[in-house]
Amino acid sequence: ERNRYAESSDRDYYYIVCIRDYRLAGQVSPNEYVHNDIKNLILSKQKIQFLKQIEKDVYKEGVDNKKVKLYKTKNNRL
Repeated sequence: ERNRYAESSDRDYYYIVCIRDYRLAGQVSPNEYVHNDIKNLILSKQKIQFLKQIEKDVYKEGVDNKKVKLYKTKNNRL
């Protein structure tokens, strides 16, 4: 059984904590604990990919409409 109780007190209060579940260091966290983290990572990755694609599209549109000019120099190999 994983239920454990911890008790402590100070001058004014008495504390009781019920630990219903836990994981040991090195164990995989339960899905319920990491679900939001995983979701946020996936959304963040999708957002980054979306922004990169928009940047490419805007750049291409600028080149196609002759609003962007590329200059070659000795140090800059464009």
